[in-house]
Amino acid sequence: KSWYASPNPGFQNYAAVFFAARAGYTEATPPLQQLLMDQQQPAIARATAASHLAGRIDQQGITVINQALGDESAMVRIATLSAMEGLPANIRLPLAIGLANDPGRAVRDTVGRTLADIPDSELKPEQLQALQNARKGFIDSQMANADRPEAQANLGNYYSQRGDLKRAEQAYLEAIRIQAVYTPAY
Repeated sequence: KSWYASPNPGFQNYAAVFFAARAGYTEATPPLQQLLMDQQQPAIARATAASHLAGRIDQQGITVINQALGDESAMVRIATLSAMEGLPANIRLPLAIGLANDPGRAVRDTVGRTLADIPDSELKPEQLQALQNARKGFIDSQMANADRPEAQANLGNYYSQRGDLKRAEQAYLEAIRIQAVYTPAY
């Protein structure tokens, strides 16, 4: 205080919201939703807000999530899709399926992962084709890093969600073979 008697507060005002979210305070949810929708804030801040909404999405949050999925920033769309992973399939599918044809490959790949557990029989033909392409994109992106245990664990999680337990086990075992101390694979 003696050095800077009149400190400049800066332009960022979301540190307290992120702290509250990381500490698990439920009252952080409305400010996170507001930050996610504030187009005056940088995309990285809005994406971080979206990621902190995982497990906190209520009925109001679904409206916010739906709007955020249309954000011009791919980073925000990806974080929003990831935040939705804990939602029931009947909520995730209608919200996320439209992004299966997103211009951003990382967005499409995230849709493939986020909707991995959706049975093909629940999809319309055009949805099925788009989601199959997104799923293939996710698998291809993990295979590009297949020498890393993280990629193998991601594949294991994906195949587990798809109900393909044999492939899931193979991927987890490959992750362990690559790096025996990589505990997420266990």
